[in-house]
Amino acid sequence: MRKVILVLVQALVAVTAAWGQSDTPYFQISDLADATLYLPPPPDTTSALFEYDKSQFEWGRSVRETERGQVAVQEVNGLYPFVCSLYSDAFGMDISPDATPAIFKVLANSLKSAANATEACKQFYQRQRPFRYYDEPMYTGESLGNSSYPSTHAAKGWLVALLLTEINPKGEVELLKKGYEYGQNRVIVGAHWQSDVDAARLVASYCYARLQADSTFRADMAAAKTEYLRLQPDAVDDIVAEEKATADGTTQWYTIDGVPASSDTHGIVVSRRGKRINR
Repeated sequence: MRKVILVLVQALVAVTAAWGQSDTPYFQISDLADATLYLPPPPDTTSALFEYDKSQFEWGRSVRETERGQVAVQEVNGLYPFVCSLYSDAFGMDISPDATPAIFKVLANSLKSAANATEACKQFYQRQRPFRYYDEPMYTGESLGNSSYPSTHAAKGWLVALLLTEINPKGEVELLKKGYEYGQNRVIVGAHWQSDVDAARLVASYCYARLQADSTFRADMAAAKTEYLRLQPDAVDDIVAEEKATADGTTQWYTIDGVPASSDTHGIVVSRRGKRINR
């Protein structure tokens, strides 16, 4: 048993080190819109919305001892870098620093940006968490203060789903389902109110749109897409469209990041409609 524990600890240290090396956010807090300016405040405790929050807390408490509840507890208690691996099945391949370094990098850097996007709002409202409101134990090993709104974990989980869907559109349904369920985990364990999680998905959607305007992100995402296509060469066949000819009867080809290709271009190139060939 001690040997098994030692192996697990060594694995955790290795993944944590890899995560730390990749964790360079595309945006700092000051670069992002203050969420207090576009999100409504958390529900007042006398409002109907807060009654819904309380009913969702009761739902979460009711499923904690079920299989769904056990999944929630396992996923929120895992070391955070493993959040990427939680999406591996839905994505269709193992996501890790070793197996998919380009994909892992764009996720790690984006997730830190998502954390920065929630920080000002969390600190402004200092909303009491449900487990404290009800004065009962929380089903997670985290040490959490009064900064419940919006949920940073839920924002990260939804952002992972959006990013991986961009890389692998074929897996969109399972990826989005996983992203949704990851947010609901926070309700089940009592770490967040439902409105915290709902607001987090809006922050994640903003962050995803904001990332598209960043040149470093676009370059990293292009590398992630190239890596995915290299590791899953048949995946693109499911989204192949007919070639679209230009006015002079030729077809203009592009690299995966949108740069016009020439006869000297190597690697993956696509037509305007998305058909891939290898050079």
